[in-house]
Amino acid sequence: MEALTDLPEGTVVDGEVVAIDESGRPDFNLLQKFRAEESRIHYYIFDLLRWKDRDVPGFSLVERRCLGSA
Repeated sequence: MEALTDLPEGTVVDGEVVAIDESGRPDFNLLQKFRAEESRIHYYIFDLLRWKDRDVPGFSLVERRCLGSA
């Protein structure tokens, strides 16, 4: 999760851990073999819940997108 280390303190994201098979499709069984299939495991973030200790679910999508560049 090195990509998340640059997020500011007080940030909370919502996402899902997904294992991707050879054809690019999610495969739940690969998650059970996460040690052997580590390169196929991905964490997809789909929502920003807090940014620098501020609740942001009430913000518009445009406002949320601007947070990272502020």
